[in-house]
Amino acid sequence: MGLSERRSERTGVDKDDGLDRREKLLRILDEAERAAAAVKAKAQDVLESAAYSEGLVQRLRPVVKDLPDDSVVPAETWQDLTDAWHTHTLQLGSIFKVVGSDEPLFFATGSVASLTTATSSILLSNSVAKPNPSLDALNSYLVRASLLDEVRKALESLGLDRSPAGSRSPLALLDEAAAAIKRPSSSQLAPASALLPVREAVQAAVTALLPRRPEQEPTGKWVDKVMSIGRQCGLDGLRIEHFERLGRVLASLVIQLSAAKQRSFSATEVSREFDAALKFLKAFLISLDDSKLRPA
Repeated sequence: MGLSERRSERTGVDKDDGLDRREKLLRILDEAERAAAAVKAKAQDVLESAAYSEGLVQRLRPVVKDLPDDSVVPAETWQDLTDAWHTHTLQLGSIFKVVGSDEPLFFATGSVASLTTATSSILLSNSVAKPNPSLDALNSYLVRASLLDEVRKALESLGLDRSPAGSRSPLALLDEAAAAIKRPSSSQLAPASALLPVREAVQAAVTALLPRRPEQEPTGKWVDKVMSIGRQCGLDGLRIEHFERLGRVLASLVIQLSAAKQRSFSATEVSREFDAALKFLKAFLISLDDSKLRPA
């Protein structure tokens, strides 16, 4: 076997496929681009899942430490928590083996969902009567994960996961903000990396809906834009006052989120403002009737 034949065997490129050298290379480059994109998407999912798990650990540990004794939590709950976290830890440890195969990654098999369910159970069983900041922090973290999923689905249902060429969709902007706030060492999080993208996501969602109103009418302030969309595309039975309140919330929210450019925020403040943006998006989007909107 000659050198060129051995090289062809190693690379998987057929030297007799009728393509010239330039076309062969371009074909390989296309394949390399697709493979890189697939790995990049898988790696991003791994990073986000690991960051979520780390955040959950950081909030669950103080809750467990603050419990007065084992009797506060039912034996079944202790077992469920221990089993779920043990399984998840084993799957985290095997992630490098899975990345090298075609098998779905651990979080795609329901591990993170099971972990969240098991961890949530301690909120129901903890009978400590006094205010518990650690418990509140854990609850907020779990609620955000659920709320974020609901907002993503609402954006997709209204076609706000797409955007014109050259611009980013509201969903893409929201995902950027969510990825920033999920990163490890959230106490060192730069406020702008999470709050400015979520501000842009909120603004982009409202702005994208304006041309989809059945009748175009001039609008000025954010409250006017929200009221106009609600008046024409709101669910039957919702009063205009509902959208006026949402518009005022939006106007205040934009100011608060924009402040991330001028001043420092604590991790608690970043979380609070991010959650406020999610709550606005959910309240606004679920108030709309997609059948009244023009096609995206």
